Amino acid sequence: MNGRRALVFGGTGYVGQAVLHALAARDVRATFTYRRKRAQADALAAELGHDARAVDLRSPAEVRGLVETLLSGAEPPDLFIHCATVGRPLPIADAGDDVVEEAYAVNVRSAYIACRALLPAWAARAGGDLVLLTYVDGAHPTPMPAYFAVTQAAVVGLVRALAKEFGPRGVRANAVPVGPLVDGVARELPVPLLDDFERLSAIGRAGTAEDVARAIAFVALENGYMTGQVFPVQGGL
Repeated sequence: MNGRRALVFGGTGYVGQAVLHALAARDVRATFTYRRKRAQADALAAELGHDARAVDLRSPAEVRGLVETLLSGAEPPDLFIHCATVGRPLPIADAGDDVVEEAYAVNVRSAYIACRALLPAWAARAGGDLVLLTYVDGAHPTPMPAYFAVTQAAVVGLVRALAKEFGPRGVRANAVPVGPLVDGVARELPVPLLDDFERLSAIGRAGTAEDVARAIAFVALENGYMTGQVFPVQGGL
């Protein structure tokens, strides 16, 4: 192992699994969360040497409890990657309070709670790296459900604010926004919209989880100077 230790939210998701493989290939051990896919999580942990934890990211208490437990342990994480994202293609009239609350809780609040505990601890030690995944950043006028777009713009804002606050203390915070992928949350988009994305992509295809994981691994492990940045993995949209 190379001495780095990661915390990954959403390890059994489409992108999360690829991230776990990318970390293992680089000798980085991870603790990752899952909610319902226990068999899949156990298999990933056994295959890659990672540690699986059942955590409901909608629960502030569970998120806070996990992070505090890891920080007080023998191998506290110095890398946090947030891959957990929920969303459905609903017009604003159909996206009720429950839909909005769940998306905010998983996509934004869980990251905020983790960062609130992790970053001050990192600043008091040797620093660390934060990488938050988003689906297209707030600068692109891309058609997506309004409630979902709010959460994605919030993630970018969180990264930029944390970079300014903690940069002088050795913490790097960056975002990786992705375009449509061949699976995962993007598959919930209407087919005509997915076809438009692929047609407008400079590469001419949807991205894969491996495309995203390679970029995340680079930003998280090879970067010593860039912070507060948005690194699009969108095939040239």
